[in-house]
Amino acid sequence: QSLKSEGYASMFLFGGQLRYGNLTSYMYGNGFDIIEENSDIQMSNDKEGVLGFHDGYMLEYLKQKTSKLKEPFLSSIFTVSSHSPYDQPMEDVIEWGVSDKGYLNSIYYTDKSIGEFIKSVKKESWYKNTLFIFVADHAHHTPMAWRRADKHWHHIPMLFYGDVIKEKYRGVSIDKIVSQRDIPATLLSQLDID
Repeated sequence: QSLKSEGYASMFLFGGQLRYGNLTSYMYGNGFDIIEENSDIQMSNDKEGVLGFHDGYMLEYLKQKTSKLKEPFLSSIFTVSSHSPYDQPMEDVIEWGVSDKGYLNSIYYTDKSIGEFIKSVKKESWYKNTLFIFVADHAHHTPMAWRRADKHWHHIPMLFYGDVIKEKYRGVSIDKIVSQRDIPATLLSQLDID
């Protein structure tokens, strides 16, 4: 809503069904211009898993849709492949982890898909003016067997990436405790928006 008042176009894509976690109310309540879920997206069934369209295909779709938006824009996607039942469309690469093998391979697939996405969007006219933010919605147990009360169990990655980041901040790792709620505050303050 804050960016919309500054002339930003906005889009939210989800390869699954928006009723998951009541995303429907949240996205419509926040006034996104374009909101699409599984049933709105014309994609062949072989690109779909149990929860929705696989991340690699959705990231390509995100690129196509974003390239049609008027700049400036806020374009976002919620991925599904790294969520149980972990039915990503590739052969397993990671052969360890016992009961977590499916999860680990799904993370590998999503990470690979993001890498391919970034490589492909570098050719788009909007790439140089875009800040990419990658963040998980929650953590997951791992073969490290951390207890649920352990802070490591709740650790999630948050990555800011793009040519718009000043050189002195590129590659900097920040170890302060933050959450998804810090994203809007960080962005808006950088844009001098209250």
